[in-house]
Amino acid sequence: MKKGKRKSILAKLLSCVMVLQVAASFGASSYAAESESGTSVTPIFNPDYAQLIGRSDISYTGQISNGMQGFSVANGRFGGPVWQSTDSTLTMQVNHTSVFMFNDASSVSKDHLNSGGGGIGRIHVNFGGSVFGGDTENYLSLYEGRLDVTTPEVAVEVLCPIWTWTLTLSFSVLRTIVKCRRILPSI
Repeated sequence: MKKGKRKSILAKLLSCVMVLQVAASFGASSYAAESESGTSVTPIFNPDYAQLIGRSDISYTGQISNGMQGFSVANGRFGGPVWQSTDSTLTMQVNHTSVFMFNDASSVSKDHLNSGGGGIGRIHVNFGGSVFGGDTENYLSLYEGRLDVTTPEVAVEVLCPIWTWTLTLSFSVLRTIVKCRRILPSI
């Protein structure tokens, strides 16, 4: 077989593989088409991404008292670690990929109070009483970009949706002995 003919066949084969990969990247609902015979065409590869990524979710029982060990709630460009800095305060460091702590260096911060670097700032939620301890349940959903922090006193959800530059911090007080005293952003 001549060299030019081999290149032509290889190029056609690679083109077919690329078309199949593109077709496989669409979900069944967005790629539902009908063939000439009227039957439905489904993609070759249609994974359940929530189930596939969900196998790597992280669950931890106990208080996370250090920002370096905090669970990162982010979407790839925006977000940051969340931890319980005291038994009454939930802290989140907010970062963005275009913001650096030391000019353009991305090394770990020498500032121990900042717990591992910085960026935009931090959010502190003080619940006004002891709510975090050894029974604190931390659950990080990697597919949803969501952290649930649950104790007998409070339930907190931190959400950083994909394709947005927003953070949602919502909480429910489960016992009336605790009230959210203040939310303090620091920049």
